[in-house]
Amino acid sequence: MAGLDPAIADLGRRYMSEYPEEADLATLLDLLPRPTHNPIDAARSTISTDFRNGDTVTVAGWVLAASEARAAAVVALACPGSGDGKC
Repeated sequence: MAGLDPAIADLGRRYMSEYPEEADLATLLDLLPRPTHNPIDAARSTISTDFRNGDTVTVAGWVLAASEARAAAVVALACPGSGDGKC
């Protein structure tokens, strides 16, 4: 996952520490919607829907859509190094 900001993985790790019941890839992927069209547009739509429905979490002082935090957790699992810039 070259080119990703390591802060995304850090946020994902923090999310998983606060929501340990979701701290595995299978669970996260089950909770995230599967895009049927452009993945960027699908993510935007899902995030907007999360905020509209109040499906948010607070992680490290940030209020995030639950889907946004879960996507960051997927990145954290794919980039297990801590802040090494290798994501």
